[in-house]
This record gives sequence, structure tokens and C-alpha cells, in this order.
Amino acid sequence: MLWFDAHSDAATADTTRSGFIEGMVVPMIAGTSYPAYCRQIPGFKPIPASRVISVSLGSTPWPIPPDGAPPVGTPVHKMEIDRLGLDATLGVALDKLAQRCKKVFIHMDADTIDPQFYKNFKGRPCITGLSPAQVSKAFAMIGARFEILALDVGAFDPSVDS
Repeated sequence: MLWFDAHSDAATADTTRSGFIEGMVVPMIAGTSYPAYCRQIPGFKPIPASRVISVSLGSTPWPIPPDGAPPVGTPVHKMEIDRLGLDATLGVALDKLAQRCKKVFIHMDADTIDPQFYKNFKGRPCITGLSPAQVSKAFAMIGARFEILALDVGAFDPSVDS
């Protein structure tokens, strides 16, 4: 699973202070948060953290989010992408992931895109995001290595960007 998001979405039932379920999605998918609840979902199978790449945008490499949860899976940070390039950051992580699986699911939160290109939801952290060219290249890199099973795009707020 490739998880592109400005937030880590890595809180668990044990680390959350807010109780915001959307901030716990990645550990739930990895089977480390609310496992009994997730097992009730027909067809649910956890994706081990070793098969997750989490692309984050915060202002420092893996800042501790308000809920205190570290990222789940292999981190690829925007600061490192800017410093080293996509090939040396995401490309290396994708090559390692390709040794463990051949198919991927991609989550692309709209807040991943830099606000100079796309005005998304009002609660966005004050951070820079990926350019459309970086997103396009990242998806091409993923498609060259994996069969993409599904893509979801989230956090669109039409009241901000018609």
C-alpha cells in the first residue's frame, strides 16, 4: 500500500488523544489498531507494515503528530524528496517493496498536492506539498513496478476548490 498524505494517519486507539478515527486508518489497515473491529469487516485482511510506504509532508522528517503516533511502514518524506529526488527516495522504497509484493493499493490524499497548485480543504497544515509533476512521476514509478489494484483520492473540499 502506498499512502500519500500530509498527515501520518498513524494514531492508534492507544496513542490517540483526539479519538479522530480518520487519523488511525493506516494502523487499522496494518492490523495494529482496532484489530477485533477490523476482523468483522467481510474480506478484511491486514496489510503488514512491511508492505506499506507512507509519503508524508510535514515540516520535519517524521514529526511526532498531535496524537503521538510514529508513521506506519517505510517513511518517504517530502524534505528528503526535495533534497535527494524521487528516484533516490520513493524509488528506493518502491524497489524494496517490489521484493515483497507485486500489487499495490494507492491512497492519495488531496492535501498531498502543494496548495500553489490545488486549493484543498481548510484544515490543511501549513506545509508545502508535491507538485503535479512530482505526483505524475511518482505514479509512473509505481506503475512501472507494480500492478495497481485500486486508487482512492480523499479530502476534497468543494467549498474551497470548485
